[in-house]
Amino acid sequence: MRAWSSIPATSTHHLVLEDDAQLPDWFEEHAVAAAAAVPDAAVSFHVNWSCRSAAAVRLAALRGERWAAAANEFTPTVALLLPADVGAGFADYARRHGGTWADDVVMARYLKSVGVASYVTVPNLVEHGDYPSVTENDYHGLRLSACYSPAPPDIDWRPRGTPANEVLPFFKFGMAHVVVRDRDTGRALTVGWERGAHRIGLDLTACRRSLEQEAGSLELLNPLPGRISRPVATALWNTAYALGFLGRRPDRFPGVEAQLAAWTADPLVAHAAGTLGPGGLCMELSAGELAAIRRPLAALAWQALCAGLRAHSGSDGIAGAGPRSRSGGRPARAGVPAAHSATDSGHVVVAGPEGDELGRCLTAGLADHGRQVTPLDDDGSPGFAAKLRRAARTAHGIVHLTRPGASPEDCAAALREVLAVARTAGARHVVHLTRYDTPAAEEAESRTAGARHVVHLTRCDTSAAEEAEGTGRPVRATVLRLGAVYGPQIDCEPLNGFVSRSLVKQPITVSAAHPEARYVHVWDVTAVVNQVLDTDAPPRFRDLRSEAAVTPVDLARLVAQVIKPVPVKVTGDGGPDPGRGTPAAHVSGPAKSGWPAITLADGLRTVAQWLAYEAG
Repeated sequence: MRAWSSIPATSTHHLVLEDDAQLPDWFEEHAVAAAAAVPDAAVSFHVNWSCRSAAAVRLAALRGERWAAAANEFTPTVALLLPADVGAGFADYARRHGGTWADDVVMARYLKSVGVASYVTVPNLVEHGDYPSVTENDYHGLRLSACYSPAPPDIDWRPRGTPANEVLPFFKFGMAHVVVRDRDTGRALTVGWERGAHRIGLDLTACRRSLEQEAGSLELLNPLPGRISRPVATALWNTAYALGFLGRRPDRFPGVEAQLAAWTADPLVAHAAGTLGPGGLCMELSAGELAAIRRPLAALAWQALCAGLRAHSGSDGIAGAGPRSRSGGRPARAGVPAAHSATDSGHVVVAGPEGDELGRCLTAGLADHGRQVTPLDDDGSPGFAAKLRRAARTAHGIVHLTRPGASPEDCAAALREVLAVARTAGARHVVHLTRYDTPAAEEAESRTAGARHVVHLTRCDTSAAEEAEGTGRPVRATVLRLGAVYGPQIDCEPLNGFVSRSLVKQPITVSAAHPEARYVHVWDVTAVVNQVLDTDAPPRFRDLRSEAAVTPVDLARLVAQVIKPVPVKVTGDGGPDPGRGTPAAHVSGPAKSGWPAITLADGLRTVAQWLAYEAG
């Protein structure tokens, strides 16, 4: 606040450098030119190699652009330039928000409040020094630039357009993520790899096949001591593949090989590829460990970038088939989900209480998987079945969520009602989600040739499946058992409260009397529902809950371990011994059954990213 309050009256712009910013000799010349090129914007000369804005920088480097629009998270403040009048207003804003978020998050919210765009130079002109952090950020690991490189003397800083990226793949905590634009609110939202890949228009099968064909011989893919695991290497490949796909510039390069030659000759592309792997692993591996595998990480990222670029060739008429929709239609365009027709496997009706969080997530997730989704409000009225029947006439599937507060008997009645609709409508699948312990049909027969599947999801235990009889072709029902659903856009307490406290470096207070829970990430729920809708013979039962029940004390300790290190204070009687507890590995490891696919530790990180950067 003192630095931003110290602006000379004659200045047009003000630059604030953090203590560990490293400036090259040629910095001033280019900083002045950059300020003149975008005089009304915030300009960051450094961006951490692990963040979303780093992905924007890498994508800009692939496209030959000199500017990247900063992503929706914190504003990179290691070396930040603001118009003088904008910088002068930050101190008062920061005082009003003291004790909340870190300075770079507060800066991002301030700039948004005054309508100032935030850009990052490509290349970055400032590097981050490897010194002890005065703001207690050493747990972030090695913090280097996404694309630090000497700028050519004749570089042209005039912007050629720096639009916000509608889709932005990034690699963090060893996981592949994608930032997308929310269909309802227009706000940026981080989603999992498969959902994001469908939004981009990627052919997932082609992506997996390219990894097997082009990188199968790399030693990096073997889970050897001192190396990364194959799932992590695959996540790196997926991210780089998506960046290469989105980096195609047919307007500048008529052919893919010409663009590949330009990439090979451009040192910025090499820098961008070289920082992708280390940036996504810097919080798990030490600087020495990263140095030992930096070359194979860069080689893997480079091969994936080239494979992704070639995969895009079909979409601009160069060569190859290009990504296609699952219905076998026209190739999908980058950033646009593959479309299904209204009568094929893409049309799904999502019926449930208005405003239901899980319902909203399922609706958006299924849409991003390329399905046409029709939302339908279940108001509990006698006319609901008729409305559902009309909506389901052209639908492949029905997803139904029971109303909060409904009794077990009401839930069972709702299931029978949905099954009855399936017998008379043309839907081939039904997904039934209930919050209570209710029996679910495993097999049924439909009165029409259409109904094929019923899936029953419950947050509690389910009794043995029953069998209902009808006429016509059989309907298979699958029971998916849910525990405590959590994740981005889901209100899950005390989990969200613990994460919020940790994010702002406040102690977490735990009531030992709070019940334990078995968790399932909302992305896993969406993935399995989507999988069942595409399966002709799904399993009759699948338990998606974490294998171990997690006590609130264990949960708080895990939050303090994987988000930010804060004290955990235990109150109340009748709970676990505050001095003991299950080791974090026992409550965060992957399930032997394969579900949940997202570990609790990784899931907590997605909640933290949502609360810090997207929910506010």
